[in-house]
Amino acid sequence: MQQNTIQLAVDNIQSVVIPSVGHWIAEETPQEVLAALTTFLALYRDAAAANVTKPAVITPTTGPAGMTFEVAARGFQANEQVVTWLNTPTSVQGLPFSGTVSARGNIQLEFDSAGLVPGYYGLVVHGLDSGREYLLPFGLTG
Repeated sequence: MQQNTIQLAVDNIQSVVIPSVGHWIAEETPQEVLAALTTFLALYRDAAAANVTKPAVITPTTGPAGMTFEVAARGFQANEQVVTWLNTPTSVQGLPFSGTVSARGNIQLEFDSAGLVPGYYGLVVHGLDSGREYLLPFGLTG
């Protein structure tokens, strides 16, 4: 009877019978309650994980030397300055581009890979006030 009443307010309801338990279900059978909750919440956890957006991305992640990459990052302090540098296959190289984060803490930049040789690189985006830092790996092909 309670299940029918609850169904008026929710979309997904499931019943689980845990034998030999009294009034304090979670305290008396914690493993069984955890197993039931894990099974029930798995659908929601998996759906949420599929919709998570990364805090920083570089696109594409691989391309020919000389192409332009797009960078998007979030989670910085509003209006802070962001600087960048490049971890190359052999050294660290300062980059001549930086920017100001939006009032919402987001920034979008374009990175031109002209002059770089094929190999694996890491573009670093660093917030000067927050100290937030992202390392975005990418590869250049010949």
